[in-house]
Amino acid sequence: MQNIRTGKRMSGISYRKISIASWSHPKDPSIYCQLEVETSNALKYIEEINKKNNNKEITLTHFVVKILGECFYKYNVLNLVLIRNKLFLRKETNVFVSTLLRTKKGKDLSGVSVKDVPNLNLEQIADVVGKQIEILRKSKESELEGFQSIVKWIPSLFLGIVYKIIDFVIYTLNLSPRLFGLPSDPIGSVIVTNIGSLGLENAFVPLSPYTRCPLIVAIGKTKKKPVVENDIVVPKDITSINFTLDHRYADGADAGLFLHYFKKIFENPANYSGVFFKEEKDSKI
Repeated sequence: MQNIRTGKRMSGISYRKISIASWSHPKDPSIYCQLEVETSNALKYIEEINKKNNNKEITLTHFVVKILGECFYKYNVLNLVLIRNKLFLRKETNVFVSTLLRTKKGKDLSGVSVKDVPNLNLEQIADVVGKQIEILRKSKESELEGFQSIVKWIPSLFLGIVYKIIDFVIYTLNLSPRLFGLPSDPIGSVIVTNIGSLGLENAFVPLSPYTRCPLIVAIGKTKKKPVVENDIVVPKDITSINFTLDHRYADGADAGLFLHYFKKIFENPANYSGVFFKEEKDSKI
């Protein structure tokens, strides 16, 4: 007896045959979500902070990092890591900020890790990111320097095997990655990348299989767009914030609460000043 009742076999056109041969069954757990947020209040809030602090260079990226830390603190059931096919709560919320570097060989993608974000204020986040990026750009010692020096000598043909070994040791066995020249939990709970700095308004960044990071956030370029307000079309500063989420870690209901809270803080930062400047939080673990 058939599981699925079928009719006649369909004849395949060339493209369909090529498509079927090219891909296997879907295995990608990604959920994609785009938030279009009104940005004028956020930009004004950041500008006021910078003026009060002798033109400190707090940016929209630092602003987003802090909001994400707050969201993970409030909805800590989403702050998870997958180990041996079981989900565990993380005890810290670390955020990885990707950075584009210009090297002798061309442009290269690297980044810096901001540890324990809920317990840092906005100024501290800006300081941590700024200092670490300066170290990277001056080619001094960085947290990932040891691992990157190893990778340089491994042929591309064998790099996938090396990654699988590292993945098994640091995630399946959950052992310290210091042996491989990596800091503990080098990526953390979420990756943030500012694609707006490249002139892009929208892009969804793919999940990386070797990071166990369930969320990647791409900040687009702010642009004037027509918005209907009280039945009148008015120009507004709009930024697209694009989220790529691993469905194994959360479903739509949990993610919806997280994103709703993110948008509330982003669009009305003056109402949430306590989020950006406050004392150390108690652990929920």
